[in-house]
Amino acid sequence: MAAGNLDKRVRVLRRDELGALGQAFNRMAAELADRRRRGAALDRFQSLLASSHSMQELYDLVPPLCDALFP
Repeated sequence: MAAGNLDKRVRVLRRDELGALGQAFNRMAAELADRRRRGAALDRFQSLLASSHSMQELYDLVPPLCDALFP
C-alpha cells in the first residue's frame, strides 16, 4: 500500500483486537481508493471543461462526467 497499490486488503481471520485492526485497515484502504478515484474524475472533469470550445461540447460532456463523480 505504501507503494500506491490501494487494491491490497488484509485477510481478517480473527475477532480480537488484531482482527479489528485488520478491518480498520481495509476500510481505510477502500476510502483512500475511493478518494483517489473521485480526485482523478474531478481532474478529468476540469481538464475537459477547460478544453471545451462550445456550449454543445459542455452539454455533451457534463452528464457522463457527473455520472462518474456521483454514482
